[in-house]
Amino acid sequence: MVLTRFLHFTSLNTACRLQTTASIAPMPSVSKNVYPLHLQVKEYLPHFRRQYRALLREATYLPDSAARTFVHDLLVKRFNPPDPRKLNPKYWGTDYLRSKVDVKKLQTRSKKNATKLHLLERVNLEGSVPDLQHVLLRTYGRAGHRRRELVTQLLRPGEDEMPQDDTALSQIIDSQISKNLDATKDVEIDKANAVPKRQRREHKEMHLFLMSQQANNPMESMRGKIKKLTPDIPSTNVWGRVLPEKRKQNLQRTWWASLLERVLPPLPEHEWNRLRDLAEGTQPIECPRPRRKAAIPRNGNEDTKSAGEEMNSLYTKPARLNTDVWAETTTKADLDDPQASNTPQNNRTRAMRRLYGMIWSLSSKMVQDENTKQYTITWGGQRSPSAAGEITKPSFRDAEFFELPDDGLAQGSADRKVRKSVQRETKQLKH
Repeated sequence: MVLTRFLHFTSLNTACRLQTTASIAPMPSVSKNVYPLHLQVKEYLPHFRRQYRALLREATYLPDSAARTFVHDLLVKRFNPPDPRKLNPKYWGTDYLRSKVDVKKLQTRSKKNATKLHLLERVNLEGSVPDLQHVLLRTYGRAGHRRRELVTQLLRPGEDEMPQDDTALSQIIDSQISKNLDATKDVEIDKANAVPKRQRREHKEMHLFLMSQQANNPMESMRGKIKKLTPDIPSTNVWGRVLPEKRKQNLQRTWWASLLERVLPPLPEHEWNRLRDLAEGTQPIECPRPRRKAAIPRNGNEDTKSAGEEMNSLYTKPARLNTDVWAETTTKADLDDPQASNTPQNNRTRAMRRLYGMIWSLSSKMVQDENTKQYTITWGGQRSPSAAGEITKPSFRDAEFFELPDDGLAQGSADRKVRKSVQRETKQLKH
């Protein structure tokens, strides 16, 4: 009896398993569309991939951590921009996005990538200071698209200029809707709710910062000085007629465009403080990241060199030459001199501090007090006391070299001969 019940239970369990397996059988794969791909695009894809990897590799060796993060994020955004079509499973595993690429645009971008790659290589391998300055100016928002992003944040109105309750917000929306209302078109609520450009430019924070930059006028700025905070718009034109309202708006728009090109927007407080510490020596300069050695064949020996290679190295490698100025000890000096103070590390630290000081002098921070709601704008210091207008004075020990003796300066015989010859030639010219 027990055996019969056991066999009956086993048969029911097996039947249930078979039914479950049949219910979860895999669905047949859906066939995807085939998108034709241009032949030149196929040829450029491996080249683009190599450039992308090379740029990311060079970005990891930049001598500034903020620059490494900024350049890496910028490269990822440019080479792999966000696109909602990438999230659509319909296009997964297909060449849909590649088929939309323009060949001419691909060639132009390939040339730009090569230019930027050479720039990063000059920074990392040759220690080019102008190229490093080019990178750091864009990292800290003194040029490039990050400066434009910071200017956009500065153009946003503050909390005190925004509507404080729903009633004020509804009044603004209704007023904008009444202006944009048209019987032949639909009412665009988003446009009505948006803040006009003129209102964004003329709010309190922007005007306060422009006054601060005009008063400080960073000497290292390559963008020119802010001379006027209001445009010079004449009341009449050349014919003596009243200037049209549209012409006034165009002149004001052109003036604002030229003014915004000169603006050096404020940095976040933590970035400004970091620049100050690096420029003043409070924070030590970062050590350069060691580069990975070049790959060698498995069967080859790295230490073995032919006689010709050793002889060429004697002719081409001078003593005390360090090929990588950003590294502490990349090559071993041929002659050891313990009294040598002009080492590459000392030169690198001084050059980096000067560079950070120059960028710090172009930067500012804008902090709002929590109690008074007033803004405090602080600009970075100058690169040197002479650049700030402070004339340095000699020490007491060196002052004796600049003092005039009581009996006057002694005149040598050579000075008297030169003076007599000059007087003689002057008399001849007069006669």
